[in-house]
Amino acid sequence: MKTSSHRYDIVVLGAGLAGICAAVRASREGANVALIDRRCSLGGRICGDSRMPFEDGPNPNFIYHREGGLMDEIYSVLLRENLEGTYAGQSRALKSWILDETRLKVFLGIYAYESNLNATGDKIEYLRAISSSEGKSSLFYAKYFIDCSGMGSLTQFTGAPGEKGKDLNEYDGRHEQPLSKRDHIIASIRIAEKEKPVPFTCPSWVGIRWEENLLPARIQWMKSLEESLVGDHLLEWCADYGEALAKPEEIAWAAWDYLKNRSPLSEVASRLVLEEVSSGMVNRESLRGLGDYQVNPHDMISGERHADSIAVGRSFLDGGESLLLSNNGRICLPQPFEIPLRSLYSKKIKNLLWAGEHASCTSRASMSLRHPPTASQMGEAVGFCASRCISKKRLPRTLSKPGYIDEMQRDLNRLNHVTSLDSVEDLDNLMGEAKVSASSVISSWALEDSDRHPFFVESDSFLLQFPVTGDKIEQINLFLCLEKSSTVEFKLLAGTGHHRNLPGPCLYSTTFNVSEPSEGWMEICPKCSNLEAGWYFLEVNCPQTFSIPLQQNSLPGVLLYRKMTSHDSKIINAFGQHLPVLAQNPGPSPGPLLQVSPISTAYEAENVASVNHRPTSLPDLWVSQPTDFKYPEFLEIKWEQPKDISKIEIAFDPSYDFIFGKKPESYESAFMTSLVKEYKIYYYDLSGHSHLLEHVENNLNSFVCHDFSSLRITGLELEVLTTYGLNRAQVYQIRVYS
Repeated sequence: MKTSSHRYDIVVLGAGLAGICAAVRASREGANVALIDRRCSLGGRICGDSRMPFEDGPNPNFIYHREGGLMDEIYSVLLRENLEGTYAGQSRALKSWILDETRLKVFLGIYAYESNLNATGDKIEYLRAISSSEGKSSLFYAKYFIDCSGMGSLTQFTGAPGEKGKDLNEYDGRHEQPLSKRDHIIASIRIAEKEKPVPFTCPSWVGIRWEENLLPARIQWMKSLEESLVGDHLLEWCADYGEALAKPEEIAWAAWDYLKNRSPLSEVASRLVLEEVSSGMVNRESLRGLGDYQVNPHDMISGERHADSIAVGRSFLDGGESLLLSNNGRICLPQPFEIPLRSLYSKKIKNLLWAGEHASCTSRASMSLRHPPTASQMGEAVGFCASRCISKKRLPRTLSKPGYIDEMQRDLNRLNHVTSLDSVEDLDNLMGEAKVSASSVISSWALEDSDRHPFFVESDSFLLQFPVTGDKIEQINLFLCLEKSSTVEFKLLAGTGHHRNLPGPCLYSTTFNVSEPSEGWMEICPKCSNLEAGWYFLEVNCPQTFSIPLQQNSLPGVLLYRKMTSHDSKIINAFGQHLPVLAQNPGPSPGPLLQVSPISTAYEAENVASVNHRPTSLPDLWVSQPTDFKYPEFLEIKWEQPKDISKIEIAFDPSYDFIFGKKPESYESAFMTSLVKEYKIYYYDLSGHSHLLEHVENNLNSFVCHDFSSLRITGLELEVLTTYGLNRAQVYQIRVYS
């Protein structure tokens, strides 16, 4: 067999979101990168073959958790490139995006099966792989190797230390029944509808019955069918370790036999046909590598800080018997969790790094790290680290130490990649010395177009979130609708926990007796003082259902949570029993008609000079008054002393509270409506004269960077000329550098 050799700075194995982000970030940092995957399409677990969930869904404990950095670019690419909302379109969009990277070469349909170590056995020299289509063997030489395979394949090739299997002691004995060890087999099917009934007889070679599956797995499919009978569906089969594993095709036909012949939906399903069955996927425990630190559930629950944290995850925690396709039984953490660099490189193999569930972690934590967006953050971090190892001529272990890690964290944060739970101060940013003013600032939370297309949400309990910047709340006005006489209870709650994002101590409560049906504003006068700035919550309870009208495109942080129902996923969550009402299409979430006095100054121009490029304990952005953009909205930045600048970075608003679906979807808009589409940047020279520096007409990204020859200036102006639909200008952060 003919063997060819390839030499790169970095080789990335696995082209899921972790591998894609690792490869792109490393190439953008100057490394020559090879990305290898055995599949012929990009996406890993979220590609058309596996069709695993892209998302866990919204976190009711803190909704502003969607990723920035490269993942925000990917979200934008998927919106505008996958208009059909299919897995094929998703893979195509990812490929189009990644092939634009000049230092990155993609090898699909390449199966890696062996590695070769150096004489001392502590470094990988090359990876051996074979092309599934050409039958040709290849050697991939590199300085660093990043394992994003999902199974710890490189760790197994090298014989590096690691561990496998589920540690039942990790679950703290909270379960009445002993935890079982199970294999989870996934089958992906596509259902179509015919004009007349099509009977079905199960073939004799299908040796399982769908009723023998675990009840939660059967319920999960029923919920999927409730959303839509036709289209793509995922099936999960749970088998005890040691059992003969059913093939995905068997699982599909067993489920189909039940649906067509024995289920309550058999009559409805009479004209349905099973059109396609995928190759599926088996979830076996991956080999988790051993690094200098193991990520563990205690750290994730407690919000443990790590000096060398280089990425942040936000997936739910495995509750013990959690399924792969459902959030039932998973634990919703009170905050995101930090992932230290020490858990992302091998203790023995000096040039091996990991991203995903096979990093250095416990078995229970591994289930959280498999979440695609969380794995992507690990991928971007190790891609950056590997390229920095090459440029600095240092090992990953060295870069995890003080001095080196501080620089990496700062540089990653400048790429809008979140590295830790705490804000990272950037002393090089000249905005700290600037004075910022704006053309206008939003002054009311009840927006002008709120009565044009209102819609109502019904429940007997709501939670309203809003920001407070002063030290008191004297009055709250809320618009609600009662269909009959009732008693309404109001509780004002202070925020607590990470970024004050959880409802905490009750500051004030009152009860109103409403004697007849009513629709309008209700006035609460808590007159609370000595408050700290941050999020506050108004809980509204009633013995019977009532409704709250919502305005479209609410301000960031002015949100409504409804009480959980029996149809919602049974997330284990001790911090509240409400779920956020979020946007169904790209853009800001809807929100309640709410007024708080004194008026909050949460959206002032000065926010763009803060250290935050996303919401924390406050919204952290500038919002203009509603406008038709006949005239630009602008920010003006002035310094007392002239400054020499050569770089400007801007973080526009990508609607961090919009959460993508579990599978590809077609949305009404191909862009985040809050994203600034056209803008201009002017600078003021030493004489105070204004000059055009940049004019961008079709901006596609929430994070933009402008480099130019050094200029000596006294000020800047950012003009927002239009957005992709929102009638306000919204900017999180501006950074300026010499």
